[in-house]
This record gives sequence, structure tokens and C-alpha cells, in this order.
Amino acid sequence: MKYIYLGILLLSSSVLANVTHVNFQLPNYYSSDLFYQQLDIDKPMYDDVKALYLTLQQNNQNQSLDKLLSIQYMRSPISQPIITLSAVRHLSVSLLANNNVTPESFEHSVLALYYLERLALVAPDPQWAIDAQRKLARQVNKALSYDSLNVKEDLTSHANFHNAFNKNPDNAVSSGTALVASLIDDPGNIITLTLLTASRLWLGGEASYDDPSTLNYFILTSFYSNRALTMAHKLENHFLADPDNYKPMRLASLLGGWNTLPRRWLAKLHGDKQSQWLIEQEQTHWFNINPGFHSITFASGYFNEPQYFVTGFGYIMQGLNACNQDLTFRSCSDNPRFSFNRLVFISSFIDYAIKAGDFNTANSLLNVKHWPDFHFPQWHIGHSAFAQREHNMVELHERWNNDIRDDDEAFITTTKRQWGDDTMTCQTCHQQQGRTWTKEQEDEAKNPPSSVDVIGQWPSVTTSWTSSVQAFIDCTKTETWNSQVVYQASDRIQFQHALYEAKWWTKSEQPNLSNQFDVWQFIGFCHEGSSQ
Repeated sequence: MKYIYLGILLLSSSVLANVTHVNFQLPNYYSSDLFYQQLDIDKPMYDDVKALYLTLQQNNQNQSLDKLLSIQYMRSPISQPIITLSAVRHLSVSLLANNNVTPESFEHSVLALYYLERLALVAPDPQWAIDAQRKLARQVNKALSYDSLNVKEDLTSHANFHNAFNKNPDNAVSSGTALVASLIDDPGNIITLTLLTASRLWLGGEASYDDPSTLNYFILTSFYSNRALTMAHKLENHFLADPDNYKPMRLASLLGGWNTLPRRWLAKLHGDKQSQWLIEQEQTHWFNINPGFHSITFASGYFNEPQYFVTGFGYIMQGLNACNQDLTFRSCSDNPRFSFNRLVFISSFIDYAIKAGDFNTANSLLNVKHWPDFHFPQWHIGHSAFAQREHNMVELHERWNNDIRDDDEAFITTTKRQWGDDTMTCQTCHQQQGRTWTKEQEDEAKNPPSSVDVIGQWPSVTTSWTSSVQAFIDCTKTETWNSQVVYQASDRIQFQHALYEAKWWTKSEQPNLSNQFDVWQFIGFCHEGSSQ
């Protein structure tokens, strides 16, 4: 058997910048103008929320409000008081509370948008949430307005980000804050958005068993990835029309698969089987586009789900075949640019074989550690995982196949979660952390590929970035704003990935520069498939 890499490009990590606002006090916030003048939260609703807040504080003296709210929400994702309090908590430091766009205010705004949308779906009278969501989304959209799309990769924040992921994970917080600042400075940079996607997915996936921060990380992952994917699609269209002046985004096929992971996790948390099924169909399409990459990406999430186990095992096998057919494919090559490596690829195959009861295959794969070109002694990680599977194969098989979830050993590329589904992790596959590479190998790996394949037929995103079919906005049949066209009341247009509706006659008024009292009413963010 040939050794194969299944590579996720080293898109490094960052921690959600200062997401815990320790001075937040709901009783004080109640008296602010934000409640009465901007959000129109009535007194009875506030009293319910305040009672919940005080109860949480009294019963949990040693935890932050953010952690308490995330835990309560994951336990009851349809509780109106919990969702309301979560929305208010993030609104208190959002762009509605302070127009100064900082990494903190921006990411709190994204989190607030998620909870406001959830409230609009579950509350019997959600008008205040809908109004607040549109006001805040308009501010977020203004912050993300750009002059042109670009795929610049030479930013200092990008280099720091890669360094944190590959070699110095202690710098995750500072490198992440710098990435968000780079996005604010240049919202048209698709690479920055993609790195932010990877960072939130990585940190959310690797949060410890009882760490509820996975929720907020995955909300952010979904937001960043959806926007990056839409922009990458638009850039490819520009490239196809004018290849001399544009080039496609080289990470698009990776980004497409990543975009499904947090949305599927959220859909399962919401108990939304329709959205979950639709997202799984998206995964099938992205796998067919890049099987050498997404075999581990998707197989990790299917391992613990009996109805999907065969599908996950099939992804592993097809990914192996894809790499065997083309060992020059970068996702399968042996270099420190990629975070998935032969160690984790073989280990994933072993775990699937053990759970399936195919001990002969599992033992054969475990013996690859003796093959000279596997370089097993040089890896700094993975030895204990191999040893456990060698000596406890039957026990692992029985535990993985009984009905007791708590006694399961984690799949090689997942982290067990106290709340929500297990999540994908790269902790066992950070290639540069797991092995020592020569300078020549590292320098060679830094070079991007000389050519980039276009996707052509892009799979359609089927839910909103918050993982809701009901909130999905499809702009594919909506014309793009044209400064020379006269628009009448109720006309709808799209501009920079957002949908607007004219309140009255207008011409030449750019939609994203219009405030809530001007002609263009902000309706919501378009989703991928809406590539103008």
C-alpha cells in the first residue's frame, strides 16, 4: 500500500478575541438606550430575562456568563429566555452599542446575529429580534464592504497565523486578533477569511470535553466560511470571464467542505433534521470535487453515527484511491505544508477497521510503523494511540459498538464533547509539531501550487450560515445593483453578498452606504450560489 497524505493546508489558529466581557452587568445594561430606543424590548420580556440572569449568577459563582449561557443554550437550544439573554449579552458589546469596529465588537456582532436569528425562529412575537437583527446586520455589512476582491497571502498576520498553528500554539490569541484586524482593514481579502475559518474550526474542534466555547467558535466558523465561499465563487466567475486580470482562490475546494462542518454540527444541536440532511448532500458534492482532501474531513464526523458509518468508511477508501492515482496532488504529498499526514490517515483507517471488526486489516496497518519510509520513530505524536490500538483492539471494538457513549475512546481525529456532537480535531495531525523537518522541506512547502483548478459546477449551499432552511436567502435570481438603473419602491437588488429592498424611487444611491432611514432597506446576507 502506498503511503498517502490527506492534507488540510496549514491554516493556523486564533482564539476568539476577548469574547468574555467580564464587566457586563445586565441590570445596568437594562437602563441603557439600546434596550428602549433601538431594540424595543418590553418590560415583561426583560423581567423574564433578568430572572434567568440572576439565577445563573447565583447558582454558578465560579463561571463566566458566556460559559453559563453557552451551556444552557446547548442543553435547551429552543429556550426563548436563554436565547434572548444570549442575544442581549453579545449586543451589549456589538456594533449597535459602539460604532467603533474592533475585533471584539465585530465578533460579538456576529454572535448576536446568530442568537437574534434563532430568536426570530422560536419566539411567538419576534419582531424586536428581526428589527435588531437587520439593524446590526447592516452595521456588520458596512464593516465588510470592500473595493475589490483579492487573494493576497503576504500579510504579516497570515505569517503569524501559520506560525502559531505549526510551531507556536501559545500565540493563538494574538495571531487570531491580528487576523480579525486584517479582515477589518481589508474585507475583500478571501485568504484572510479562509484563515479565520480554519482558526475557528480548529479551536472549536479542539476545545476540551467540558469547554462550551465550541459553540461560539463554530458560529464564527460558519459565518466566515460562508462569506469566504461566496466571494471565492464570485472571484472564479471573474477569472473565467477575464483570466488575464484575475486568478481563482486556490483554497476554494477545501473551504467548501469546511463550510459544511459547523453548519451540520449546529443543525444537529438545533434538532433540525431537514437542514442536516441538506448539508450532508452538500458534503457529497464537495467530496466528489476533492476526495483526496475531504475523506478525513467528513469521515471524522460520521464515525460515531451508525447510520453514517459505512459512508464514512467509504470516504476513507475513496480518499486513499484518489491519492494513489495521483501522488503529486498536494493534499497527498509528504511535506510540512499540510496538517493531515500519513500518521493520521493510517490511524483513521485503523479505527474504522477496528470498529467494523476487521482486525486483520487493522493489524496490517499497525505494522506500517516498521516500514522504513514511514519514519515512525521521527514522529513526536501518535505513538500512544498506536500502542493502545495494538494492545486493546477487541476492547475498543466492543466499546465503539455498545450503547454507552461515555466509555468510547475518541476517534483519532475527533474530540469528545459534553454538549453537542464530537468535533473534528487536528491535534494528532499538526504535521510540523509532530515531526522535525529540514529547512529545505519547509521552504519548499511554503510555495503555493503553480496552477489552480477551477471548480466549475459549484455545489449550492442549502441553509443559512446559522444552519437554518427558513432563514436561507437565495439571491441567484436577483439582479445586481446598477448605479445607472432607476429602482422603484419594493424593487430588490443584491450588492456585495447582501439583499436590499428599495423603500421609494432611487437612482445611484449605493446600497451599503444607506442607513436605516435612507432608501435601501437591508434584508439580509445572501448565501453561496449568490455570487454577484
